[in-house]
Amino acid sequence: MRTKKKRFLKYVPGFIKGKVIREKINIPDAPLLDFTFKIATELEELEQAFRLIYRAYRLKGFIHPKTSGMHLMQQHAHPLSTTFVGKLKDRVVITMSVFTDSEMGLPMDTLYKNELDRLRNKGRFIAEVGNFASEPAVRKGNQLLPMMMNNLMSRYAKKHLRLDDLVITVNPAHEFIYKHIILFKRIGEVRSYDTVNGHLAVPMLLDLNEYQRTYFKKYHGKARHKDLHRFFFITDFKNLRLPKENQILSVFDKNIYTHFFVKMAASNAIFKRDEQQFVFKLYEKYNEILEPKVFENVRPILVPSKKTVWT
Repeated sequence: MRTKKKRFLKYVPGFIKGKVIREKINIPDAPLLDFTFKIATELEELEQAFRLIYRAYRLKGFIHPKTSGMHLMQQHAHPLSTTFVGKLKDRVVITMSVFTDSEMGLPMDTLYKNELDRLRNKGRFIAEVGNFASEPAVRKGNQLLPMMMNNLMSRYAKKHLRLDDLVITVNPAHEFIYKHIILFKRIGEVRSYDTVNGHLAVPMLLDLNEYQRTYFKKYHGKARHKDLHRFFFITDFKNLRLPKENQILSVFDKNIYTHFFVKMAASNAIFKRDEQQFVFKLYEKYNEILEPKVFENVRPILVPSKKTVWT
C-alpha cells in the first residue's frame, strides 16, 4: 500500500504533494525526558557516535569494513566540526555532524564543488550536515527523535555558528522528506557518490536567513502536533542543551584529538594514506589551541574555501 502511495505521489503536482506529506507530520508533545540532546564533548560520546555511524553505514552498504569499527570524515579533524548526539541515559542512540567550511573544504566538494563555489563566491558562510545515524530499535518510526536532532543542529548552526546556509546530500528516495517537510531545496543534479560506494545523491540547501519565515508560512496555525514553526522556533526544550547564544564550542582537547586523529589515523584503521598526511598537518597547525574553548565571534574563523584539498 505504501509503495502505491509513493507511486501516486510521483505524479501529483509539487504544491499538492507538499500539503499531503505535511499532513503526515505527527510530533507528540512528550519531550522525550529520558533523552538528552547535546554536543558530544567527551571522548566516550564521540566514540559511541562514530561507532553508531559505522554500524548504520555498513548496514546500508555505504562503506567498506574498517578494523576500527568507527566511521569518521577527514573534516571531523577541524576544531570547529561539531558532532551532535541524542543520548538515552549514557548511551548514544542518534547522531549527526556539522562540518563548517574551511581550508579543508566540505565532504560534498568531491561531487558538488561547482555548486558550493557559487555560494562561496557570494560570500555565503556554509556548512554541511552529514553522518546522520540512529539505532532502529530506539527510533521505531518515531518522528520526534530525528526532529529533536534537527532542532538542536539548526539552532546551533544559526544562533551560534551564524551560518547563511546548510548543505546536505541525501538519497533521492528521501528527497521529498527534506524538500516538503524540512524545507530544503535542491541545488544540483542526481549523481553517483563514490564516498558512499556509488549510491546516488541529491545536493540540497537550507537558507538559514529565510527558514524561520518559510516555516512560519508553511506551518503556522496548524495543529500543535503538526506545527514545526512552533517546534523549531518557540518551544523551549529543557533536555536540548546548547552553549549561550552567539557562542560556539570547540570540544577538542589534545587527548581527544590525539586519540582519533593521530593514534588511530596512524594505525590505518580510519583514514587512507593521503588523508592521514593532511590530518597530521592539521594537528601540527592546531596543536597550540587544542583545548575546549568557547569562541565569541565565529565568522573570522570560518574561511570560505574556493579550492578544496581533496580535488
